[in-house]
Amino acid sequence: MAERLAEWLQGLGRRVSLTHRDIEVPGWDAFRCPLSEDIRRISSEQVAALALSHRDEIARCDTLFISCTNLLAMDQIERLETELGVPVITSNHATLWAALMHMKVDATGLGGGRLF
Repeated sequence: MAERLAEWLQGLGRRVSLTHRDIEVPGWDAFRCPLSEDIRRISSEQVAALALSHRDEIARCDTLFISCTNLLAMDQIERLETELGVPVITSNHATLWAALMHMKVDATGLGGGRLF
C-alpha cells in the first residue's frame, strides 16, 4: 500500500517511516509552521492547493493522508478526491469516522468523501 503523507511535527516536516507496516510513503510536504498556533491560520483552501500542487505524484499513490489535527481540510475532501482520483483521509476525518463507527452511527451521506 502506498500513501501520500503530509506530516507536520513540531514545526518541521519530516518523512515518517512506515516500512515496518509494509506501507510505502513516496513523498510528503508540509507548511513548516514554526508554532502550532500558526497552523490554525492555514485555510482549507491552502491545504487543498498544497495537495493539488503534487497532483502527478499523488496519481501514483493509493491514498492521500493529510496529517495534523490543527489543519482544516474536511470541507475539501470530496473536491480533492474528485480532482486527484484517490481517497483522501485527514487526521480529524479518521478520528470522526472511528468515533461514529464505535457508537454505531450511520455516517452514510455525511459528505466526508469515500471514508463515509
